[in-house]
Amino acid sequence: MGHPRSKEYFVELLMILVFEKAKKDSNETLKQKLAEHLGARIKDPIDDRTFIRYYNGYILGGRKRMPQKFTLKVLSRYLGFEDFEDFMQQKEVSVEKDIMLLERVKLRQEMRKRTQLGIGLIVLLSIALIFFISKYYKKNCMLWVDDHFEKIRCSGLELEEPLEPLRLANFRKVEVCQDSIFFKDGEPVKFYLKHLGNIEFFTYPGEHPIYNGKHLDPVTPTIIRSWVPPCNSLQNENP
Repeated sequence: MGHPRSKEYFVELLMILVFEKAKKDSNETLKQKLAEHLGARIKDPIDDRTFIRYYNGYILGGRKRMPQKFTLKVLSRYLGFEDFEDFMQQKEVSVEKDIMLLERVKLRQEMRKRTQLGIGLIVLLSIALIFFISKYYKKNCMLWVDDHFEKIRCSGLELEEPLEPLRLANFRKVEVCQDSIFFKDGEPVKFYLKHLGNIEFFTYPGEHPIYNGKHLDPVTPTIIRSWVPPCNSLQNENP
């Protein structure tokens, strides 16, 4: 006897009815529990992982894999039919009721996909918002003001730098004199840059805050003797 409907139609219907019966028999709804129930009820060698693949494909709308003839026979018998041919023949008669069941499953699959898509979009938007806030709204940059750095929101200003906490906290331009502290434990604690006949002193190493590409050098006794004035020549000392 031929079947106007395709074999794929009846396979999908068979899978849906198998899991519907498993839900009623076990009072479970989770696919893992349903797979375990079917594995225990159906003694033939169909493992839990196979039932999970069928659930993902035919119930959740994922990738469908056509079961082997033996598996179709076993599952048909689980539903009370002699074999898959018997299942198809009898289900051809009650087609309207089964079509409604298939449509409900299809609708749930579509709603699930839309929900996943919506969640995915929300996650992407959330990530974009967090990135925007962390990069542009929070004060994640710093700007040189007079003799020190100040935290600012990143906005692309000239001389703006990415926030470096140590540089922000320790980098200062200072005036020095011969009595200023230049070394601690033999290590320099002042740094300088000579530029266009002038010299500037700072409290932290690194790149000059204004002259891009120019790095500060650690102070040396020669620099102190040659460029640092006596203290009585300065009205305000910043050691």
